[in-house]
Amino acid sequence: PEKFSIVSADFNNKKPTYKSLLISIEGVTGITMVTLMVISFTLATSQFRRNAINLPSPINRLTGFNAFWYSHHLLGIVYILLFIHGSFLNLTHKWYQKTTWMYISVPLLLYIAERTLRTRRSQHYAVKVLKVSVLPGNVFSLIMSKPNGFKYKSGQYIFLQC
Repeated sequence: PEKFSIVSADFNNKKPTYKSLLISIEGVTGITMVTLMVISFTLATSQFRRNAINLPSPINRLTGFNAFWYSHHLLGIVYILLFIHGSFLNLTHKWYQKTTWMYISVPLLLYIAERTLRTRRSQHYAVKVLKVSVLPGNVFSLIMSKPNGFKYKSGQYIFLQC
């Protein structure tokens, strides 16, 4: 029909099939993003994060805090896929109408600023580990010296690199 002539040019004047939509760049990137987010969400649940699920031997390594931590680094891959996904939109032809970069740039800039600030601050202060002891329940106690001029405020946290 004539009313679909504007849209048909985006699909080589052929009606797209489900298979052709799924194997297109938009389909592959979209499915991959959803899959990575499902993995990240699943490993963030308390049962997986606290290693409370008994799984068979090779698969049980996919649980615990480390699996949760590393799975959340998949967000970087999701952002790259989102940028690719938004760059190949079918119904948008002009670059300034493809606005995915606007939704990616602000969180990316905030993340880069936070990491830069954290790196710069870590170079100014040094602490010494005074005592480490293992407590019941597989918990360890860590006693460190305070940097000069440090005043604790509610809500502060420390980032440990081991």
